[in-house]
Amino acid sequence: QAVLSTQRHLDSLGVWQMIGPTPLRCIASRWASAAAKGRGASTFAVNSAADVVTHSASPQPRAGKHSRTLLTGPLLGHRSARVKPGLFELRSSTSTPSRPFAAAPLIETGLRPSELSVAAVSAAGRRGTSEWQNQDCLAVRCGDGHWVGVVADGHGPEGHQVSAWLCNHLPFLLEEAAAFSDVPAAIEAAFASAQQGLEEAGRAEGFSVEHSGAAVAAVVACPESNKAYVASIGDCQLVLGDFATGAFEVSQTHRAHHDLERDRIEAMGGMVKTARAGKKVFSRVFAPGGLKGLAMSRSFGDLQVKRYGVIAEPTIVALELTDSSYCLLGSDGLFDFLSPQEIMSAVRQRLPRQGAAVCAERLVAQAQRRWRSFERDYCDDVSCLLLSATASGS
Repeated sequence: QAVLSTQRHLDSLGVWQMIGPTPLRCIASRWASAAAKGRGASTFAVNSAADVVTHSASPQPRAGKHSRTLLTGPLLGHRSARVKPGLFELRSSTSTPSRPFAAAPLIETGLRPSELSVAAVSAAGRRGTSEWQNQDCLAVRCGDGHWVGVVADGHGPEGHQVSAWLCNHLPFLLEEAAAFSDVPAAIEAAFASAQQGLEEAGRAEGFSVEHSGAAVAAVVACPESNKAYVASIGDCQLVLGDFATGAFEVSQTHRAHHDLERDRIEAMGGMVKTARAGKKVFSRVFAPGGLKGLAMSRSFGDLQVKRYGVIAEPTIVALELTDSSYCLLGSDGLFDFLSPQEIMSAVRQRLPRQGAAVCAERLVAQAQRRWRSFERDYCDDVSCLLLSATASGS
């Protein structure tokens, strides 16, 4: 009822067609549920220039974070005509197959922030000599004194559509999460909303998430509070480093042979199969009687194994953010043959002298060379998103 009531009101304002059903249903369902549990009455905001509905509910966002007109009560009031100031967005395109190793086009809107250096490369892989559908996607969203970065690595027949949908919607949900006092809890709720929205989008837009999904690494940086919140599911990774000290932190990956992951999957009836190659351990999750396993224990989509313990709940870590911090997010195509230590060493050497763009391009090229050396005719998609404070960049 809350969803339908909200839809009717937005339709009367003429903005329903601009935002579409999926983000609205995620938000309305989530906060209607929160209100029903006595967590406070919801307040909705509509921005006619944006592609989403924003919201606030207890716990309240920190003061000074939003300048939009709020529609209180049963969505009474008027539409705000203000464009969100200072918003910058960047996203890679996964729309068409490309030649092997080709970089995906980047779509930018708004002005690049002067205080942040942004470099993004998402390159298609190779299987033989035919055209290849890059299933990686990356996105950046900056504004309101914080910035959000996301890398999504799709898999399965519709993996490119899953990763594209996530990069279209998850950055907004994470941006909203940054406005709450309990940011980790809000990020966890944002991931849950994204999983729900992805399932609904698949049904509405005609792509299946039964056997397709995506891993994700994301960062929500709040320079005002000197905090960066790192969230990940699956095998995408994120490294947050500091130029001044040389220290860095690496996000967690989720593999089925890890003890806690295996325990959860087996307790819910799933099967875990492992194999070894030298010092490396490989594992897959299988549904009972399933013929094709999933190479990670947490992911978006992948409904075939959701009932058997594969979850879309991220591991979230809060880290200190300094003026000399830099952040690199990558798909497993980058990290499979380049260790976090090797990547961070290259960033510290190249970023000050060559700039973020050259640094990201060379890391991707280096990973591709390793793939060709070890795997011959196969190379995974390789994506690298490098974000750094301008003072620590070139």
